[in-house]
Amino acid sequence: MGVSTTVILVRVAVYARVSLDRDGDARTIERQLDSCRQYVENRGHEVVVEFVDRNASAYNRRVERPQFERMRTGLRNGWFDAVCVWKLDRLARRVTTAFLIAAELQAAGAILMCVEDQVDTSTGMGQAIFGLMVAMAENEAESIGKRVKAARAQEAALGKPSTGGRRCFGYTPGFKQQVPEEVALGRRAVSLILHGSNAPAVVKMLNDEDMLTTEGNPWCIRTLTRWLYSPTIAGLRVYEGRQIVGIWDPIITIHERERLLIRAGSMRHNGLLPPQRRWMLSGLVRCGVCGEEMRVLRIDPPSYRCRASPKSCRGRVEVTLHNLHALVETELFRFLSTMRLQPVRSDDSPEAFTKQVKRNRRRLEDLKTTRFVLDEITAEEWVVTRDQLSERIDTARLARAVAECERTGTLLPGRRDQLEAWWERANTVQKRTTCVHAFSSIVVGQRSVRTSGFDVDRIALNWSPEAKCRAAIAAR
Repeated sequence: MGVSTTVILVRVAVYARVSLDRDGDARTIERQLDSCRQYVENRGHEVVVEFVDRNASAYNRRVERPQFERMRTGLRNGWFDAVCVWKLDRLARRVTTAFLIAAELQAAGAILMCVEDQVDTSTGMGQAIFGLMVAMAENEAESIGKRVKAARAQEAALGKPSTGGRRCFGYTPGFKQQVPEEVALGRRAVSLILHGSNAPAVVKMLNDEDMLTTEGNPWCIRTLTRWLYSPTIAGLRVYEGRQIVGIWDPIITIHERERLLIRAGSMRHNGLLPPQRRWMLSGLVRCGVCGEEMRVLRIDPPSYRCRASPKSCRGRVEVTLHNLHALVETELFRFLSTMRLQPVRSDDSPEAFTKQVKRNRRRLEDLKTTRFVLDEITAEEWVVTRDQLSERIDTARLARAVAECERTGTLLPGRRDQLEAWWERANTVQKRTTCVHAFSSIVVGQRSVRTSGFDVDRIALNWSPEAKCRAAIAAR
C-alpha cells in the first residue's frame, strides 16, 4: 500500500537588493531573483510577489528602502506565508533590523527562506543563528566602510582626484587628460567673469557656442557657478576641510580661483548672482556632545538641531535659531565696538599683505636655522628677533583680513550704532561672511534638565585666529 504525500503550497515573497547601481545594470538583481525563483520552485511553492530595492544600503540607517517597507506591510497583512532572499545580508545588515524582521515573521506565522544561508527562524535557535549571521554581516559592512575611508584619505593625501559622480567639464573621465575645446571655453568664461561680466551674459555665451554641460543639458546660472567656484578646476582636492594640491593639470590658477571667490561675493551683493540660500551661522554651529554639524530645522520656531546620524547624538541637542543669532550678534557688536583699528590704505590689496606674511614667515624659518642649526646668534637675540617677526606677521594678517572685508563689503570695526545700522542693511551672505571671519566654530552643549528657557552657559563662541589677532592688537 503506497503512502501518499501532500505538499502544502506556500505563498512566497521574494526580496532582492543592491547597494549601488549607478548604471542601472539589472544583471545583479536578476541573478538574485532567478536563484530565489528556482529555490522556491524546487520546493513546490509559488512566488506571488517580488520586491526590489536599488541603490539602497541595508547598513545606513538614513537610507530608505521603500520596497522593504512594502514587504513588511504585506507580511503583517498576511499577503504571503514566507519570504525568500538570496543571502541574509540582502535583507538586513544590522542586528536590530534582523531581530525586528524575525519578530514580525514569528508574529505572522511566516518563515524565512535563504538560498545561500540555511536559516530556520521558526525556532529560537534559528533566530539566534539568524542574529549571529547578521551581526557578522554588520561587522563586515563597518570594516568595508573603514577601508574605503582609509583609501580615500590616502588618495587625497597623494593629491589624486575624486573620481565619483559625473565627469568634470574640461576633463575626460578620471581626470586622465583635458578636453581642449571645453578648457578653452571654460577659460574664456573665467576671463569674462574676472573682467566684469555677469553670470547671465556668460551663460548666454556658452549656449551660443552650442557647448552643452557634461550632463548633456544647456548651461544655466547654477551649473556655471558650481563649475566656476569648484576647487577641482584649480587643481585642488578638498578632503575633510583641507585643501590639497592635486596631481592633475589645473584649468585655472589658484590665484585666479581666489579672485573668482572675491568676485562672487561682490556679484551676489549687487544682485548679479542668485543669493545663497544659507542661514547666518550655516556650517559654524557644532554639537557639543558628538561634534557633528547642526542643521536648521524649519519648524515653529526654527532651531539648530544635531542631525540624527549613526555617529551623532541622534538629534538630542537643539537650540532656538533666533536666540542663538541674537547672542552671536550681541557678542559680535561688543567685540568690534571695542577695537581701535586704522583703515587700510586704498592702494593696498589682500594679495600684498599675503606676500608680507609669506616673506616674514620665511625670515622666521631662516632665523630658526641660524639659532638652532648654525648657532650663530644667542638665545636673547633669537627671542627679540622672533617677537619682532611674529608681530609683523600678525599685523600683516590683520591688515589682510581688514582689506578683504573692505573689498567684499563685510562688517568692519566701528561704533556700536554704526555696526547695528550696517547689520540691518546687510543680507544673509554678508552676515555669514562676517561670522566666518569672526568665529572658527560655535559649540552648543546639551540642555540641562533643571534649566528652562534659553541657557547662555551652554553656548561656546570660539573666536577665529584672525579675530584673536585683532583683539590682541586693539588692546595694545
